[in-house]
Amino acid sequence: MSRHEGLEIAPGAVFEFYESKETLCGVVLSVKEDRFNALSERNREVSLTLSRLVHYAKTSLDLKLGRDELVQRLASISDIRKAIMGRIDIEGLWSLLESEEAGYSAEEIAEFIFSTPISDDESAAVNRVLLSDRLYFQAKDSMFYARSAESVDARRIDLQKEAERERRLAEGARWVGAVYARKQNVSPSNSVKN
Repeated sequence: MSRHEGLEIAPGAVFEFYESKETLCGVVLSVKEDRFNALSERNREVSLTLSRLVHYAKTSLDLKLGRDELVQRLASISDIRKAIMGRIDIEGLWSLLESEEAGYSAEEIAEFIFSTPISDDESAAVNRVLLSDRLYFQAKDSMFYARSAESVDARRIDLQKEAERERRLAEGARWVGAVYARKQNVSPSNSVKN
């Protein structure tokens, strides 16, 4: 079963999607068959399929608002969600769920953190935190699973090795760039003649 099977998406609906490794808010402008056109918080129109959604809210915006107002409201929603993210203790949440084998949706996990009823912003913020976490939780089919303590330790080592590889690559790229820049600064008149 698809994670969005049975989802009825309508114009005005607020949702979140990935673009360039970042979660962005969008509003549905129109729906056509299996695709929908949307406006992102970055004031870009995009054409998407349901598979691109990472969070779908009950919130909707009035499309009669001007484009600038829609973008401003999307940016405001995103800012609220980012602020909520800062209040989520991912390690504490993991320690609460570490012994659980079952997976939980972002909404269910939000219920552990916030008082009910859970708002779209709280649910989306939890979803963002869990999707960005590379250490404590694993995402699979819109569910989040707490890793075991052993898996967290092994994952921490893997992430440290990855960070070191990235640091060395960046250092090597800087060195190559510096060598190339020096080579470009050597003019033919400065060359040694044989």
